[in-house]
Amino acid sequence: MRRAFAVSACLVVTECSVETVSPTPSSTAPRVDLARAQLGVPDRTDDPAVVALEIDGQGACAGTLLAPDVILTAARCVPQAGKTLRVLVGDSSADAQQRAQGSQVLLVPPAGTGLAVVFLDTTIDDIAPLAVRASGVATGDHVRSVGFLHGRRLVRDHLTVLGAERGQFEVAEAVCAVGAGGPALDEASGEVLGVLTNGGENCAASADADVYASTDVSRSFLAQAVGAGLQAVAKHAQKTKKGPVDMGSGCVLGSDCAAGVCVDYAASQYCSRTCDAHDRCPTRFKCMATQSQIQGVRAVMVCVEN
Repeated sequence: MRRAFAVSACLVVTECSVETVSPTPSSTAPRVDLARAQLGVPDRTDDPAVVALEIDGQGACAGTLLAPDVILTAARCVPQAGKTLRVLVGDSSADAQQRAQGSQVLLVPPAGTGLAVVFLDTTIDDIAPLAVRASGVATGDHVRSVGFLHGRRLVRDHLTVLGAERGQFEVAEAVCAVGAGGPALDEASGEVLGVLTNGGENCAASADADVYASTDVSRSFLAQAVGAGLQAVAKHAQKTKKGPVDMGSGCVLGSDCAAGVCVDYAASQYCSRTCDAHDRCPTRFKCMATQSQIQGVRAVMVCVEN
Protein backbone atom coordinates (compact mmCIF):
# COMPACT_ATOMS: atom_id res chain seq x y z
CA MET A 1 0.00 0.00 0.00
CA ARG A 2 1.32 3.42 -0.86
CA ARG A 3 1.87 5.87 1.92
CA ALA A 4 1.98 9.66 2.05
CA PHE A 5 4.31 11.90 3.97
CA ALA A 6 5.82 15.36 3.61
CA VAL A 7 9.25 15.80 2.08
CA SER A 8 11.20 19.02 2.38
CA ALA A 9 13.74 20.38 -0.07
CA CYS A 10 16.18 23.18 0.41
CA LEU A 11 18.02 25.64 -1.74
CA VAL A 12 21.70 24.83 -1.85
CA VAL A 13 23.95 27.86 -2.08
CA THR A 14 27.18 27.37 -4.00
CA GLU A 15 30.49 28.50 -2.62
CA CYS A 16 32.25 30.60 -5.23
CA SER A 17 35.86 31.63 -5.40
CA VAL A 18 37.15 35.18 -5.18
CA GLU A 19 37.76 36.23 -8.76
CA THR A 20 39.87 38.72 -10.64
CA VAL A 21 37.98 40.26 -13.57
CA SER A 22 40.09 41.68 -16.38
CA PRO A 23 37.95 44.29 -18.20
CA THR A 24 40.14 44.54 -21.31
CA PRO A 25 41.86 41.78 -23.26
CA SER A 26 45.64 41.69 -23.64
CA SER A 27 48.11 39.68 -25.70
CA THR A 28 48.12 37.08 -22.92
CA ALA A 29 44.34 36.88 -22.74
CA PRO A 30 42.67 33.52 -23.44
CA ARG A 31 41.29 32.65 -26.85
CA VAL A 32 37.85 31.11 -27.01
CA ASP A 33 35.63 29.19 -29.41
CA LEU A 34 31.90 29.60 -28.75
CA ALA A 35 29.01 27.44 -29.87
CA ARG A 36 25.98 29.54 -28.99
CA ALA A 37 23.34 27.21 -30.43
CA GLN A 38 24.80 23.87 -29.43
CA LEU A 39 22.34 21.00 -29.02
CA GLY A 40 24.32 19.58 -26.13
CA VAL A 41 27.06 17.05 -25.55
CA PRO A 42 26.79 13.34 -24.70
CA ASP A 43 25.84 12.97 -21.06
CA ARG A 44 28.34 10.18 -20.22
CA THR A 45 26.40 8.90 -17.18
CA ASP A 46 26.39 12.29 -15.39
CA ASP A 47 22.57 12.37 -15.15
CA PRO A 48 21.39 8.79 -14.54
CA ALA A 49 18.12 9.96 -12.95
CA VAL A 50 16.98 11.31 -16.34
CA VAL A 51 15.47 8.34 -18.19
CA ALA A 52 13.97 7.74 -21.63
CA LEU A 53 10.24 7.12 -22.04
CA GLU A 54 8.77 5.07 -24.86
CA ILE A 55 5.08 4.74 -25.69
CA ASP A 56 4.29 1.59 -27.66
CA GLY A 57 7.89 1.43 -28.84
CA GLN A 58 8.15 5.08 -29.89
CA GLY A 59 10.78 7.00 -27.95
CA ALA A 60 10.06 10.72 -27.87
CA CYS A 61 10.31 11.90 -24.27
CA ALA A 62 12.37 12.03 -21.10
CA GLY A 63 11.44 11.75 -17.45
CA THR A 64 13.12 12.30 -14.08
CA LEU A 65 13.15 9.88 -11.17
CA LEU A 66 11.77 11.58 -8.05
CA ALA A 67 11.58 8.24 -6.20
CA PRO A 68 12.54 4.69 -7.17
CA ASP A 69 9.05 4.18 -8.60
CA VAL A 70 7.92 7.76 -9.36
CA ILE A 71 8.81 9.70 -12.52
CA LEU A 72 8.15 13.36 -13.34
CA THR A 73 7.60 14.27 -16.98
CA ALA A 74 5.57 16.52 -19.26
CA ALA A 75 1.83 15.85 -19.45
CA ARG A 76 2.09 15.51 -23.23
CA CYS A 77 4.48 12.57 -22.72
CA VAL A 78 2.07 10.26 -20.88
CA PRO A 79 0.24 7.54 -22.83
CA GLN A 80 -3.43 7.38 -23.68
CA ALA A 81 -5.50 4.54 -22.29
CA GLY A 82 -4.47 1.16 -23.65
CA LYS A 83 -0.93 2.18 -24.54
CA THR A 84 2.21 1.03 -22.76
CA LEU A 85 4.82 3.38 -21.33
CA ARG A 86 8.28 1.82 -21.03
CA VAL A 87 11.10 3.31 -18.95
CA LEU A 88 14.62 2.86 -20.32
CA VAL A 89 17.81 3.60 -18.39
CA GLY A 90 21.06 4.48 -20.17
CA ASP A 91 22.91 7.19 -22.05
CA SER A 92 21.74 6.09 -25.49
CA SER A 93 19.48 3.64 -27.28
CA ALA A 94 22.55 1.46 -27.85
CA ASP A 95 23.00 0.72 -24.15
CA ALA A 96 19.54 1.50 -22.74
CA GLN A 97 17.71 -1.20 -20.80
CA GLN A 98 14.02 -1.36 -20.00
CA ARG A 99 13.71 -1.22 -16.22
CA ALA A 100 10.00 -0.59 -15.62
CA GLN A 101 6.60 0.25 -17.10
CA GLY A 102 4.08 2.87 -16.11
CA SER A 103 1.27 1.61 -13.92
CA GLN A 104 -0.56 4.84 -13.02
CA VAL A 105 -0.51 8.42 -14.30
CA LEU A 106 -1.53 11.57 -12.44
CA LEU A 107 -1.68 15.06 -13.95
CA VAL A 108 -0.04 17.59 -11.64
CA PRO A 109 -2.23 20.40 -10.25
CA PRO A 110 -2.93 23.23 -10.53
CA ALA A 111 -4.65 22.69 -13.85
CA GLY A 112 -2.60 23.57 -16.87
CA THR A 113 0.86 23.06 -15.36
CA GLY A 114 1.78 20.73 -18.20
CA LEU A 115 3.31 18.26 -15.72
CA ALA A 116 2.53 14.64 -14.92
CA VAL A 117 3.83 11.98 -12.55
CA VAL A 118 4.02 8.33 -13.50
CA PHE A 119 4.03 5.54 -10.91
CA LEU A 120 6.02 2.50 -12.04
CA ASP A 121 5.23 -1.18 -11.75
CA THR A 122 8.63 -1.84 -10.16
CA THR A 123 11.37 0.17 -8.50
CA ILE A 124 14.58 1.47 -10.06
CA ASP A 125 16.56 1.49 -6.84
CA ASP A 126 20.15 1.66 -8.12
CA ILE A 127 19.81 5.31 -9.21
CA ALA A 128 19.51 8.12 -6.68
CA PRO A 129 16.32 10.15 -7.33
CA LEU A 130 16.38 13.94 -7.62
CA ALA A 131 14.64 16.42 -5.34
CA VAL A 132 12.50 19.37 -6.44
CA ARG A 133 13.97 22.71 -5.39
CA ALA A 134 11.79 24.73 -3.05
CA SER A 135 12.32 28.03 -4.85
CA GLY A 136 11.83 28.87 -8.49
CA VAL A 137 14.10 30.62 -10.99
CA ALA A 138 14.43 34.26 -11.98
CA THR A 139 15.34 36.00 -15.21
CA GLY A 140 19.11 35.93 -15.60
CA ASP A 141 19.61 32.73 -13.60
CA HIS A 142 21.51 29.83 -15.15
CA VAL A 143 20.34 26.23 -15.38
CA ARG A 144 21.46 22.87 -16.74
CA SER A 145 19.22 20.97 -19.17
CA VAL A 146 19.09 17.25 -19.94
CA GLY A 147 17.08 15.58 -22.69
CA PHE A 148 17.07 13.00 -25.47
CA LEU A 149 17.74 13.57 -29.17
CA HIS A 150 17.81 10.69 -31.67
CA GLY A 151 18.18 8.19 -28.85
CA ARG A 152 21.06 9.99 -27.11
CA ARG A 153 20.94 11.72 -23.72
CA LEU A 154 22.41 15.20 -24.11
CA VAL A 155 23.33 17.80 -21.51
CA ARG A 156 23.77 21.57 -21.78
CA ASP A 157 25.28 23.66 -18.99
CA HIS A 158 24.96 27.26 -17.85
CA LEU A 159 21.92 28.19 -19.94
CA THR A 160 20.49 31.64 -19.30
CA VAL A 161 16.87 32.01 -18.17
CA LEU A 162 15.42 34.60 -20.58
CA GLY A 163 12.19 35.16 -18.71
CA ALA A 164 10.35 33.70 -15.74
CA GLU A 165 6.82 33.99 -14.42
CA ARG A 166 4.76 31.92 -12.05
CA GLY A 167 4.35 28.49 -13.58
CA GLN A 168 6.94 28.62 -16.35
CA PHE A 169 10.25 29.99 -17.58
CA GLU A 170 12.09 30.23 -20.90
CA VAL A 171 15.62 29.15 -21.79
CA ALA A 172 17.42 30.24 -24.96
CA GLU A 173 19.13 28.16 -27.66
CA ALA A 174 18.51 24.73 -29.18
CA VAL A 175 14.80 25.53 -29.45
CA CYS A 176 12.72 22.35 -29.21
CA ALA A 177 15.60 20.21 -30.48
CA VAL A 178 15.21 17.49 -27.85
CA GLY A 179 12.00 15.74 -26.90
CA ALA A 180 9.76 17.04 -24.13
CA GLY A 181 9.85 15.86 -20.53
CA GLY A 182 13.52 16.50 -19.71
CA PRO A 183 14.41 18.58 -16.66
CA ALA A 184 16.11 21.90 -16.05
CA LEU A 185 18.37 21.42 -13.04
CA ASP A 186 20.02 23.61 -10.44
CA GLU A 187 23.65 23.69 -11.61
CA ALA A 188 25.06 23.31 -8.10
CA SER A 189 22.70 20.91 -6.34
CA GLY A 190 21.14 18.91 -9.19
CA GLU A 191 17.64 19.73 -7.89
CA VAL A 192 14.78 19.90 -10.40
CA LEU A 193 13.59 23.38 -11.39
CA GLY A 194 11.32 22.63 -14.32
CA VAL A 195 10.31 20.27 -17.12
CA LEU A 196 10.57 20.97 -20.86
CA THR A 197 7.06 21.16 -22.27
CA ASN A 198 7.49 22.37 -25.87
CA GLY A 199 10.27 20.05 -27.07
CA GLY A 200 10.15 17.60 -29.96
CA GLU A 201 7.96 17.26 -33.00
CA ASN A 202 5.01 19.22 -31.61
CA CYS A 203 7.04 22.36 -31.06
CA ALA A 204 5.34 25.50 -32.37
CA ALA A 205 6.96 26.95 -35.47
CA SER A 206 6.88 30.38 -33.82
CA ALA A 207 8.78 29.26 -30.71
CA ASP A 208 11.90 31.31 -29.98
CA ALA A 209 12.87 29.66 -26.68
CA ASP A 210 12.64 26.36 -24.87
CA VAL A 211 9.72 26.55 -22.43
CA TYR A 212 9.85 24.80 -19.06
CA ALA A 213 6.98 24.24 -16.62
CA SER A 214 8.17 25.37 -13.18
CA THR A 215 8.08 22.67 -10.50
CA ASP A 216 8.18 24.87 -7.38
CA VAL A 217 4.49 25.81 -7.72
CA SER A 218 3.53 22.12 -7.54
CA ARG A 219 6.07 21.09 -4.95
CA SER A 220 3.55 20.08 -2.28
CA PHE A 221 1.76 17.73 -4.67
CA LEU A 222 5.05 16.30 -5.92
CA ALA A 223 6.18 15.70 -2.33
CA GLN A 224 2.97 13.73 -1.71
CA ALA A 225 3.55 11.72 -4.87
CA VAL A 226 7.09 10.90 -3.75
CA GLY A 227 5.78 9.95 -0.33
CA ALA A 228 3.25 7.63 -1.91
CA GLY A 229 6.01 5.78 -3.74
CA LEU A 230 8.25 3.05 -2.42
CA GLN A 231 11.31 4.62 -0.85
CA ALA A 232 13.95 1.89 -0.94
CA VAL A 233 17.14 3.11 -2.60
CA ALA A 234 20.25 0.99 -2.87
CA LYS A 235 23.13 2.06 -0.63
CA HIS A 236 25.47 2.69 -3.56
CA ALA A 237 22.91 4.10 -5.98
CA GLN A 238 24.36 6.03 -8.92
CA LYS A 239 24.04 9.78 -8.37
CA THR A 240 23.60 12.76 -10.65
CA LYS A 241 26.74 14.88 -10.91
CA LYS A 242 26.65 18.17 -9.05
CA GLY A 243 28.35 21.32 -10.29
CA PRO A 244 29.66 21.97 -13.82
CA VAL A 245 29.59 18.88 -16.01
CA ASP A 246 32.82 19.17 -17.97
CA MET A 247 34.72 22.32 -16.97
CA GLY A 248 38.43 21.61 -17.36
CA SER A 249 37.93 18.71 -19.77
CA GLY A 250 39.85 18.78 -23.05
CA CYS A 251 38.18 20.26 -26.15
CA VAL A 252 38.85 21.54 -29.65
CA LEU A 253 35.63 23.47 -30.38
CA GLY A 254 32.92 25.08 -28.30
CA SER A 255 30.50 22.40 -29.51
CA ASP A 256 32.60 19.83 -27.60
CA CYS A 257 31.51 21.42 -24.30
CA ALA A 258 28.25 21.40 -22.34
CA ALA A 259 28.29 25.19 -21.96
CA GLY A 260 29.45 25.75 -25.55
CA VAL A 261 32.75 27.36 -24.52
CA CYS A 262 36.23 26.01 -25.35
CA VAL A 263 39.10 28.11 -23.92
CA ASP A 264 42.71 28.17 -25.12
CA TYR A 265 44.85 29.65 -22.34
CA ALA A 266 48.29 29.13 -20.77
CA ALA A 267 49.18 26.28 -23.13
CA SER A 268 45.97 24.38 -22.26
CA GLN A 269 42.67 23.96 -24.08
CA TYR A 270 39.61 23.01 -22.05
CA CYS A 271 35.85 23.39 -21.61
CA SER A 272 34.67 26.42 -19.66
CA ARG A 273 31.77 28.89 -19.56
CA THR A 274 31.07 32.61 -19.80
CA CYS A 275 31.07 34.89 -16.74
CA ASP A 276 30.76 38.49 -15.57
CA ALA A 277 30.67 40.48 -12.35
CA HIS A 278 27.26 39.00 -11.47
CA ASP A 279 27.88 35.51 -12.84
CA ARG A 280 30.85 34.24 -10.89
CA CYS A 281 33.13 31.36 -11.80
CA PRO A 282 33.29 28.16 -9.74
CA THR A 283 36.11 27.56 -7.28
CA ARG A 284 39.58 27.29 -8.87
CA PHE A 285 38.54 29.46 -11.85
CA LYS A 286 38.73 33.22 -12.44
CA CYS A 287 36.90 35.47 -14.91
CA MET A 288 38.98 37.01 -17.72
CA ALA A 289 38.38 38.89 -20.95
CA THR A 290 39.26 36.96 -24.11
CA GLN A 291 41.08 38.04 -27.22
CA SER A 292 38.43 39.28 -29.63
CA GLN A 293 39.12 37.91 -33.08
CA ILE A 294 36.48 40.06 -34.78
CA GLN A 295 37.15 43.77 -35.17
CA GLY A 296 34.68 45.94 -33.28
CA VAL A 297 33.23 43.07 -31.26
CA ARG A 298 33.54 43.34 -27.49
CA ALA A 299 35.67 40.63 -25.91
CA VAL A 300 33.81 37.80 -24.19
CA MET A 301 34.41 37.10 -20.49
CA VAL A 302 35.19 33.45 -19.70
CA CYS A 303 36.30 31.37 -16.72
CA VAL A 304 39.94 30.27 -16.81
CA GLU A 305 41.80 27.99 -14.42
CA ASN A 306 43.81 29.74 -11.71
